[in-house]
Amino acid sequence: MNPRPAPSVPGNTEWERFGNAAPEVSSAPSETIQKDCERIEKIAKQSINKYRRSAMKPKVLGYPLLGLVLLAMSGSNAQQPPRVTGFFTDMHYIQETGDVLGDEVWIVYARGKFWATVQIAEGSPEPPVVVPVEVSGSTVKFAITQKQVGPDGKPVPDLVIPFEGTVTQFGLSGTANSGPFNLQRHASFWQ
Repeated sequence: MNPRPAPSVPGNTEWERFGNAAPEVSSAPSETIQKDCERIEKIAKQSINKYRRSAMKPKVLGYPLLGLVLLAMSGSNAQQPPRVTGFFTDMHYIQETGDVLGDEVWIVYARGKFWATVQIAEGSPEPPVVVPVEVSGSTVKFAITQKQVGPDGKPVPDLVIPFEGTVTQFGLSGTANSGPFNLQRHASFWQ
């Protein structure tokens, strides 16, 4: 017997949509069909094994590539200056005396400038002061002015306290009024 094409509607079968000829259906004895099935099974297994081998290659190559990407990302972060914005504080409460000691600086960016809200506590906290900040890379400079009163209760010249320091990922350190300070990058004492 002669093989005959599978019945189909033009353009409506999977084979014709993808431009392939329709498979031929054989009316040969069952032995031939069994050989055809074994051949198709063998081809399918080879294709699956080939796919598995190709699918494994990107995974094997992917781990070193992922490592390189992570290394490059960590290297680029190390080269970037730290954010100068944030909370910096060493303010703390002393239980025995009831005193609050330390300084707190909150640097923010608004209206095209950096600003610092500064609070100093030497026994009891002073009201916070907002001042403009000069920023150059990771170096910050600002000054706060404190009103002063003489022993007679009359105003005396204001006390100007200059701050100059360097911001790191861990904190802000430098000098304030000629003395050293080291404030940790941390949530506010008041939170």
